Amino acid sequence: MGLAPLSARRGRCGCPIPASSASATAIIDSFSRPVNLAKTDLFGIELSGQTDFKFLPAPFDRLGTAVNVTYVDSRLDYSKIYAGSMPTTLEGLSKYNANATLYYQDKAFDARVSANYRSGYIFSASPVLTALGPDQDVTGFEGTVYVDMSAHYAVTKNVQLTLNGTNLTNQRERQYSNSTRRLYVVTRSGTRCPGHLLIHLPRPALMSRTRRVTRPGQQGRDAGPGQQGRNVSPRPRRSRPRGRRGSFR
Repeated sequence: MGLAPLSARRGRCGCPIPASSASATAIIDSFSRPVNLAKTDLFGIELSGQTDFKFLPAPFDRLGTAVNVTYVDSRLDYSKIYAGSMPTTLEGLSKYNANATLYYQDKAFDARVSANYRSGYIFSASPVLTALGPDQDVTGFEGTVYVDMSAHYAVTKNVQLTLNGTNLTNQRERQYSNSTRRLYVVTRSGTRCPGHLLIHLPRPALMSRTRRVTRPGQQGRDAGPGQQGRNVSPRPRRSRPRGRRGSFR
């Protein structure tokens, strides 16, 4: 994988300028994008598994573990891409990766501790050449192990306490220069353990009233249970005869 430069002319205001008006004082911005420059074959295998320790006595029967291991074999002759380079593994690809998690979980409390291992890898196979000779052939990073954790405790149905820990061992990343593993830079991100209090407020119940209006002639279609399929006709209304008082029998 290499970089192929793409060029574009832009003026000081950021607007494109015609080629006819370009001069020695014009600002030229360079853009690049990755393109495929060579090919190689990869071989890898991945194994994973998870189990609960239900065979242990209480409360240890709530424990469990999950494990994942990956192996990748890669090789590329970077001298076909970079002059003065050498064959090595693919840039940015570790040979070994592994993850292991130990967890505990019940109705009110759950916690887990995870470890992530990554073996060393080549960051760049592009050599650095100087007037006095080659300064470095490759640069890369050494292997690292990061340990993280998380825990949750339900105080009540609506109140929960959480605690998260990142990089508990304060793992440092060491970058080396040259295949002799000459120390180049050390980066440390530190350990963080933020805690949170989560409160879930109950939502008020919303009540709605529905009024059903039945039009004349729809009683048969909108009949209640037990009357579906029957033709229910409206009940005739009694009226009083004109010119007489009293009740109608």
